[in-house]
Amino acid sequence: MIGRTVKLTWKGESKDYSPNIGAIIHIENVVKAASGRHDFNIGYMLQNLDRDPAMFALVWGTMLHSAGHELADGIPAKDAQAFWHQKAWDALISSGSDKAVETDLISARDAISAMVMPKVDMGKPAAPQKKGGKGQAGK
Repeated sequence: MIGRTVKLTWKGESKDYSPNIGAIIHIENVVKAASGRHDFNIGYMLQNLDRDPAMFALVWGTMLHSAGHELADGIPAKDAQAFWHQKAWDALISSGSDKAVETDLISARDAISAMVMPKVDMGKPAAPQKKGGKGQAGK
């Protein structure tokens, strides 16, 4: 099975998130619009998780919004995406001192990885290889 649901956490609350092709396209479109970087893609994000925190915050915020995490009171729906981008950025810059943020970061990293490198269930494991007899490869 290629598609699945992962848990995306935020401050102790967990929401189901489906890191599928639709999620990739949505994130890429939102991040391109918010950042002006029209060459952005999820593969780039996975390779640069530690080197591009601003882009990571945009991806993470977009995922939190898509997963349905609750907005703070008074935030209008039209500002929801920007709210989550800012919350993700704030969490990133405070991550060294907050264990809960570390858990959320791991959850986000795992969801991004699941988009790019989905687990594929190939059924039962392969049988162990037997060594060949005389004159065969594997001796």
